[in-house]
Amino acid sequence: MKKKRCFLLMVCLCVLFSGCAGSTASVKLPVPAPAMLCGSAADWEGFSPANIGQTNEEVSESEEDALSQSLIQEFSPVELILQNPELPNGCEVTSLAMLLTSAGYSADKVDLYEECLPTRDFTYSGNQRFGPSPEEAYAGDASSSAGGWYCLEGPIIEAGNAWIEEHGGGGRMLSLTGISQSGLDRYAQDGTPVAVWVTRDYAPPVYADDFSWILPNGELYIPYDNLHCVVLAGEENGQYRIADPINGWQLVDKDAFWNSFDAMGRRAVTVQLDGYSTLSNALTQ
Repeated sequence: MKKKRCFLLMVCLCVLFSGCAGSTASVKLPVPAPAMLCGSAADWEGFSPANIGQTNEEVSESEEDALSQSLIQEFSPVELILQNPELPNGCEVTSLAMLLTSAGYSADKVDLYEECLPTRDFTYSGNQRFGPSPEEAYAGDASSSAGGWYCLEGPIIEAGNAWIEEHGGGGRMLSLTGISQSGLDRYAQDGTPVAVWVTRDYAPPVYADDFSWILPNGELYIPYDNLHCVVLAGEENGQYRIADPINGWQLVDKDAFWNSFDAMGRRAVTVQLDGYSTLSNALTQ
């Protein structure tokens, strides 16, 4: 009898253990209590963990405006700086001084010219004149009424970056060359100053008929005779508000401005402060 009971007990144990080893039934673990969420129940209506990291497909106009405003760089109002008498041919570096000062990097035009702007004098060999590409250096002497010509955006960007670096950093020069008219309008509307290359009195471009030089690559360069650089500081009454380093404050018809600006290659630069690349990239479209 005892042997029979032992046999039955062993059979039961084998069945029990074989059932545990081969079972595919899931095991339910205790579920932790949900994390506490800040705000009222109404604030979290519709919330689910799957929504974390996602944004609503639609953003209201007021929210979009607030986001745009938070990305706009804050510049001080442009302070007019005149190039004369110190720099009679220094409209570019004077415009840069206005730009930097507005961005918080107070700049003296003469110091900026003497310390930071790449310049190169003319040299002569026989009856040939040699000089720099205005894309690389200022040609001549901006402090001379007869011996200075101009530079384009490359040297101005180099000078601006050097000045910013020497005065604490936190920004850099940004080329806007090739910008569309709508993009330029956005800068004017947002009050972000831009140095732009145009012509004096916004007339058609004129080339010098009695002055030229040979570039480092051997090409003959005939310069513009009426190139000018000014600061687009905003807009007023449907016109551009211009800080002109020769003529002072001006309101300029947008079409007249654009025709001159476009003819000169849509060359433009501004200061981009750290943390504002999103807006700057958007405005160049």
